[in-house]
Amino acid sequence: MEFPKFSDLPSTTFFNVEAIAVEIWPKPGRSRRIFSGDDQFFTGITTRTIEINHEANPYPQLCVVRALVMAAKLQWKIGPRLLVYLGEHGDTMSPKDFEAIQEKHYERILWPGSYFEKAMKEVRRAIERRETEAVELSLPGQLTLWPEDEVYHQRIHLRTLKAATSSKNKK
Repeated sequence: MEFPKFSDLPSTTFFNVEAIAVEIWPKPGRSRRIFSGDDQFFTGITTRTIEINHEANPYPQLCVVRALVMAAKLQWKIGPRLLVYLGEHGDTMSPKDFEAIQEKHYERILWPGSYFEKAMKEVRRAIERRETEAVELSLPGQLTLWPEDEVYHQRIHLRTLKAATSSKNKK
């Protein structure tokens, strides 16, 4: 039985942008080694594209959420293999699932379910066009204070207190 090597670690990650490992304690006299498999990590960085590195994953819905959150935060493109994956596994999810998975994984909701619906429409359109190149989804790049499609309601109530005046000040 052959044991896995540290240099094999990058080939086990789901995303290309996670497919890197750095030797922390090199042998004396040697510099740190960087392991990136077939350089998918560096290709992703230079092309600003998130793509599948190793598809086998027990949590496909979490991968969908992480892909969309990462693409939105970084403002990066989605690679063609990941696009198909999002279409297959994202279609099994509802906007509420999208929010619940975020809450469990990130301990808060980063993007409301309405963004998931918009992103999945774009994913489906790109799949219908049979895109073979990376696709830029129009995802929000910055978090909003409250969802854009929500009707504005006053959120702050200010109350002022009038300072009591003493009888000395009254003349």
